[in-house]
Amino acid sequence: MAPLTVTSIALYNPQGGYASYVVPAAFVLILQQTLLMGMGLLHPGRRLPSGRHLAATVLAYLALYLLWVGFTQILLPYLYGIPRMGDLATLLLIAVPFICACIAMGFALAAAIPWREGVVFFLVVMGMPLFFLSGISWSIEMIPAPLHKLSLLVPSSSAISAFVAVDQMGPPA
Repeated sequence: MAPLTVTSIALYNPQGGYASYVVPAAFVLILQQTLLMGMGLLHPGRRLPSGRHLAATVLAYLALYLLWVGFTQILLPYLYGIPRMGDLATLLLIAVPFICACIAMGFALAAAIPWREGVVFFLVVMGMPLFFLSGISWSIEMIPAPLHKLSLLVPSSSAISAFVAVDQMGPPA
């Protein structure tokens, strides 16, 4: 007879599957990459817009991508049967700065790479390295420190951890 009975209860990944852990993180990277590709295609080699034109452009991208955040972080996990514990208010507190950072990076990439195909090619090539550098599929402790610090210049690197923490673990009390 055992002196102690151990009962194991999975708190944050009740299905114990890879999909419920990685798919929401991949959705965040997809959000970033599609926004950056779209901006690279629409604004190649242009200077940053100013005044009302800049405000209108930022608000248009923000409104469009807030809808996509709802789609990828609420509706798709529901359809795939991925459990969610986070609330909408906390999700928005993470999503708005993330999208704004992606918009800023999109303007910078569009100005730095003057041809449309160059932005798309660059982002396609960088997709997998950015996913590994986020710390979801590869441990942050195993990433060399200079490379990790460099990855923090990309919005998805810190946003993926934040989205997964809110969606899978719920906001802290």
